[in-house]
Amino acid sequence: MMDDEIIDLEQIYPDSYRQNVTLIPMYCFEVKKDIAKECLNIMKNFINAQLFNNYNHLKRCKKSEGNVQILVGFCSKLPNNLHDKLIQINNGEDITIKKVNVSKHSPMTKKQCIEWSTHWPVYYRKPTNDLYTLTKEEIKKYIKFINISINIGKTFGTCQSGCVLTYNDKIIACSGDNIKNHPLQHSVMLAIEEVSYKLRHIWQIKKGITSKNWEYYHIGNPINNPLSILCASQTSQEETSKKFKRYTFLISFRCGYLPCDDLYKKKKKKKA
Repeated sequence: MMDDEIIDLEQIYPDSYRQNVTLIPMYCFEVKKDIAKECLNIMKNFINAQLFNNYNHLKRCKKSEGNVQILVGFCSKLPNNLHDKLIQINNGEDITIKKVNVSKHSPMTKKQCIEWSTHWPVYYRKPTNDLYTLTKEEIKKYIKFINISINIGKTFGTCQSGCVLTYNDKIIACSGDNIKNHPLQHSVMLAIEEVSYKLRHIWQIKKGITSKNWEYYHIGNPINNPLSILCASQTSQEETSKKFKRYTFLISFRCGYLPCDDLYKKKKKKKA
């Protein structure tokens, strides 16, 4: 029905989903396999202090022909107390620190994990949030919005893609896309801009503020207004089960005006 319009899953993920490996230099040392565990226990706190927060995707060890390389981190020299303990475990032989290249980012796919592990082993951690599978009723509803988005793109754009913004299953803004537009003037941003003017106008009417004195009026506490964005280029179909899954971007749209009092009251209750 819409197979020709549906794009591949990788095309709707951020660039990091399909980017090449970014390598950064770190340091490691190599010991025999039979003493590797004891050496790692000594170095554990020192290594975690450097890697745990931003580089926890890196495995601490790498096997190589009967030996084990232990990742140290960014330090090319070990503290004297740790160095002495390692020499003692290594039967009095010195420990040589050498530079290695490791992945700066954690892999987002199993394919990336395999490819990037050729430099230094990395962990692949499956995303914690499961993708939501639509019901039959939801499929029919969102297919309607997707078709509208496609038609808008074909009619008012040059990319044959468009965007509709929905709130409580009602379209509140839409826009086509043009390939030559600045990134801030593509369909999603133009639709957000359109609805922002509508929200400001509604708020001004409710508060009785005219356009003349609007520039002198200031709101000190902006709110976050989540808007569900359905784009023709942000939909995928699972080939095995033939069920549609929804991929929407929820944008926390920070506006300097209140669309309605009810939203403001709900926001205050959540903070409390």
